[in-house]
Amino acid sequence: MDRIATIPSLSVDTAGLDRIRAQAAKDPQGAIKGAAQQFEALLLGMVLKNMRGSLSQNTPFDSEQTRMFQSMLDQQLAQELSKRGTGLAELLVRQLGQAAGPPASPSPSAQAPGPTLADRLLPVIDGAARQAGSKTRAE
Repeated sequence: MDRIATIPSLSVDTAGLDRIRAQAAKDPQGAIKGAAQQFEALLLGMVLKNMRGSLSQNTPFDSEQTRMFQSMLDQQLAQELSKRGTGLAELLVRQLGQAAGPPASPSPSAQAPGPTLADRLLPVIDGAARQAGSKTRAE
């Protein structure tokens, strides 16, 4: 069994999007599922961040360090929640799977393929990550 596949994914996994891009060439539907799960984790992270922001900061334990660790906890929690699923990733997979259509059989006269669905999704995910304050794959 592949040891790397058994390691739980972390919220600070910067190579996750690169793995999705590499997977898109081999298994487009698998890449769509991975991108949808990452998007769900990003959205849940933003929800948790906004929920924390609505709480009172007037506590004896309020410090920059506490806020940093709470932020890390929220990111990891969002990653774990997205693995269990809230239903958003499945809806995205269904919608994007319909948009991608059935895989076409390659013909000998086919020209170079255009951008894959994952290539079109990655800039959207990167933009959402920038808005959430996370590092993108280019940084």
